[in-house]
Amino acid sequence: MDEAIQIQQRSMSRTGLLKLGAVAALVLGAGPAAKALEGSNAAPVTTGAEGIAAPRVRGPRYLRLGTYVPLVGSVFRIRREGASTLSVKLVSATRLQGVGESFSLIFRGHGNARLEQRIYTLEHPSLGSFQLFLVPVGPATKGQDFQAIVNRIPASLMPRV
Repeated sequence: MDEAIQIQQRSMSRTGLLKLGAVAALVLGAGPAAKALEGSNAAPVTTGAEGIAAPRVRGPRYLRLGTYVPLVGSVFRIRREGASTLSVKLVSATRLQGVGESFSLIFRGHGNARLEQRIYTLEHPSLGSFQLFLVPVGPATKGQDFQAIVNRIPASLMPRV
């Protein structure tokens, strides 16, 4: 009986794990995230083909919608553990509704391309090497699509820790 109680105490529900992960990400990322987002109260800038104004949020180029809009149609390479790199084409870079700069990137690989949902290292000739969280999305008619969503919240809207 004591062993069953110990096993139960060591297990964690999915909800508990998600909450723990969210708190850890907030605590661990608060310093770098706040520094990356400093100056977000600057005047709005227009980015993307839509011509929609969005608050300026500083940070790495690979986390800005304006970086990807001119790269739609270009090829990125995804490094995979224990497998060859996967070439994918950026097929869309779309602004999403939300505070700060929120956008979606859709990459298309060949029909047999398989990736699990996780962080991958991507490479592009003009951006270099960087990491994004990719999720496979419904099968496309012309290949397999993978999506990355970026939400960059201005520091003024981030919770104080």
